[in-house]
Amino acid sequence: EIQAFFEDTPSLQYMASQEESCALKVVGKSFGNSGYGMPFRRNSTWLRRITTALRKMHEDGTTRKLSQKWLESGCVSKDPNTANKLGLRDESGLLLLLAV
Repeated sequence: EIQAFFEDTPSLQYMASQEESCALKVVGKSFGNSGYGMPFRRNSTWLRRITTALRKMHEDGTTRKLSQKWLESGCVSKDPNTANKLGLRDESGLLLLLAV
């Protein structure tokens, strides 16, 4: 039985919201806030494009909506007869980068 688990806050929130029995919960305050980084080659045209897209998503509320949908939605019950699909946890690193 797991009594404590250490992970970045968005990952913990997602795991708790998806856990079938709703037995997991995130407690206490975060003790370190930092962003995520993404490396680019020097003078990459992708840097400006991605920065602009992320800024726009933040300004128009898209990142907040994604956070509410995936990290604050609460527990969900799953039908045991359905197949598992790849989800946010499988791609969490990339998706969290894009959501910041």
